[in-house]
Amino acid sequence: APGAWFTYYFWLDDRLAPDYARTIDIHRKPGYDPVELFLDPAQPLVKARIAWKLVQKKLGMRYLMDVISLDATLVKGSHGRPTDHPDEGPLFITSAPELLEEGPVAATDDVGADTTSTATVLLSLALTMAYFLWRDRGTES
Repeated sequence: APGAWFTYYFWLDDRLAPDYARTIDIHRKPGYDPVELFLDPAQPLVKARIAWKLVQKKLGMRYLMDVISLDATLVKGSHGRPTDHPDEGPLFITSAPELLEEGPVAATDDVGADTTSTATVLLSLALTMAYFLWRDRGTES
């Protein structure tokens, strides 16, 4: 979206987001997530929840500090701003380049908007790989 950073969110429904999406977890996220800088405004008494989780931590209990928003529009500024020079833009790496169309892959997450958007390409690759796995099932001895 104009004015928003390019997110790594690969899910279409926030209820299906992985656990790490709502936490500060630099080791499992596929890149820098500036939304980690914001508490979830949709959670009631979010600061009280943080205090309770810190008490749990102090008592040696397990806890999940899931207080980060999934609203990418909270991020303002230049995080992920598309570059003016395509050679300095995001890099799309694949082990199956023959499945891509010629030309650049657009750094957008609008599935179906055009055939070169990142989301459309990833969905197409996933469906193609799923087809080949389905087709070749049971052929190995």
